[in-house]
Amino acid sequence: MATILLSQLPAMAGESDLVINSLQNCLYQAQLRVDDELHTLCRNDGKPITSHSLGQMYEQLGGYAFRGVYLRQTSPYDEMIGQPPAAGSNRLEVAVGWRELGAVSGR
Repeated sequence: MATILLSQLPAMAGESDLVINSLQNCLYQAQLRVDDELHTLCRNDGKPITSHSLGQMYEQLGGYAFRGVYLRQTSPYDEMIGQPPAAGSNRLEVAVGWRELGAVSGR
């Protein structure tokens, strides 16, 4: 998976979607979806952009106008109840009200 540095974001934000992956234990990681391909969004030092809440993610990236913002989570539900893995994906992706999130977080 390719990476996109924060310094490259101003030229791309309006034509791409921000995908915030919910990983585990309140850890979120930012990706950019460009032409249906996901790229890890990194600081200029090459470290992935992460946060411990959506509000913190907004603090880092709220100044950019993305085409869309989505929260993505993959559920381990089948494993948790002792079932074989599902044939399809257990991924859930929902749109996030990005500007509304900024209003709630006071930004």
